[in-house]
Amino acid sequence: MAHSGRQVAALWDGWMGFLTYLWTRQRWPFLAFIGCFAALLWVGGQFLASFLYFNDPAHRNQTLEAWMTPRYVSLSYDVPPERLFPVLGLDHEGPHRKVRLGEIALEQGVTLEELQARVLAAKAAHEAARELRKRLEELEDRIDELDDD
Repeated sequence: MAHSGRQVAALWDGWMGFLTYLWTRQRWPFLAFIGCFAALLWVGGQFLASFLYFNDPAHRNQTLEAWMTPRYVSLSYDVPPERLFPVLGLDHEGPHRKVRLGEIALEQGVTLEELQARVLAAKAAHEAARELRKRLEELEDRIDELDDD
């Protein structure tokens, strides 16, 4: 449905009038709304970028490199931080945003290959635990079905 020039101008005048009203009469709520909307766009953009990045098969289970952070490794290997951080010799509660695997390896006197082996072992343990939980739920469902009969 195409709009005529007059309709578009009327819509534009209506919106500009509304925005002028908000700016002149309701400035602080308007600014708060704009700030919240900007924050929403930022968080949504970060979520979308992370989601798309780590769903690309090229970024999953990458060979460890010195520049990687524990969080990056956690996302790449799909291992929760509470299972991965102890394997890397880190306290789960500490600040780990800036620490890199190269620094961790240097502090512990190990190579990145040794850290890679630890991460792979943690991933295998996590997947085994996930599989056991899945089987347990299936068995509980079957038991419930048999109890219902």
